[in-house]
Amino acid sequence: MTKNEKRALITVLGLLLGYFVLEHGMMLFHVPNFIDAIATIAYAILTLFVVVRIMGQLLQHDIGLKFTKFASWVPLVCYVIIVALRLIFGAVNIVHYHFEQAASLTLRALEAGILEETILRAGIFYILLRVLQKRRNAPFQAAIYSSVFFGLLHLTNMASGQDLTSTLSQVLFATWVGLIFTAIYARTGSILYGIILHFAIDFNSMAQMGTTVMSVPVEAVAAQGVVLVIVLIIMIFGVFPNRKAARNSKLLDQQFLTNPHPKVWVFAFLKKFR
Repeated sequence: MTKNEKRALITVLGLLLGYFVLEHGMMLFHVPNFIDAIATIAYAILTLFVVVRIMGQLLQHDIGLKFTKFASWVPLVCYVIIVALRLIFGAVNIVHYHFEQAASLTLRALEAGILEETILRAGIFYILLRVLQKRRNAPFQAAIYSSVFFGLLHLTNMASGQDLTSTLSQVLFATWVGLIFTAIYARTGSILYGIILHFAIDFNSMAQMGTTVMSVPVEAVAAQGVVLVIVLIIMIFGVFPNRKAARNSKLLDQQFLTNPHPKVWVFAFLKKFR
């Protein structure tokens, strides 16, 4: 790991730690939910700008703040359906709340989308790609490690009084979802798709439960897990449908341009799912 990669990783992890300190600090001092939501969305936006600057200066990497094309219509259709359904179901539930609670839940869902995608995908996943680039299956390892880390972060919900069983279910659920976010980012090179999907999922969950602590019932994990695995497979094979599309993978080509055989990295990633 180079000095710049270390600095970038420390900065990203520092921003993540700062978020937990901010969130639990406001919880400790019983800050009203609406004020809490405003503070955390402001921190998420600040994090986005800091990561853009740090990644650009230290790693010469553009995290992607504009929409790009999907490799084919298959993953795009899956993406649109998931986002649309989550937003519709979330909107149906949130209309029953008073304005302050509805606004608070919406802001917290948006904050999670911005902050977590910026740190986990644009930050940690890309840094891992660079660190592991000498390994044949670097993209696969980077995707797994960053997604598992994303899942384990949800263990902190136990500090809010969530029981262990529900928390572990949420960790598993978040790891599956993290793989989908990573697959989208790896192909498109844009963080915006992940932010929107992340917001839609959290918005729906928070609206259904009326709280920002998104406990995932154990009985729902198996059913949702099957669906997510199917969607993940569609995403992976839709994201890299053929050799030409694989070679044109925006994020992976940016990372492995100096490698004499860049396609090796992409197909090593795919073989793990075949």
